[in-house]
Amino acid sequence: TYLLNLQFQINDANAKRAFGSLPKNGVAILKFLDGETFTLYTLRTDEGVAGADKISHTFTAQYSIDPGMLKKMQKTLLDKVRIAWSTGYEDYEAHNVDLLSRQLGCLLK
Repeated sequence: TYLLNLQFQINDANAKRAFGSLPKNGVAILKFLDGETFTLYTLRTDEGVAGADKISHTFTAQYSIDPGMLKKMQKTLLDKVRIAWSTGYEDYEAHNVDLLSRQLGCLLK
């Protein structure tokens, strides 16, 4: 079983109202630089946790990865990630485009 864990820290006192939660079976779409996309689904709901400062909120999502996706993820650079929140979706640019390939290289050794 392969899992992708993503953690989002949102520094906004209204994060719960703006983003809601990460719902179970919510979607994460990984878009690669070659145009191909993979759709992943969250395994459980996460309502987020307020930080001690009462401004930041941390959300954690866990996505199951099909073993057939691993080879592609190792060889192709990531472009964007679209996360489905309970209130809508947000697109996030990948700044470390080789992160997944480097991490998978280590994990699969």
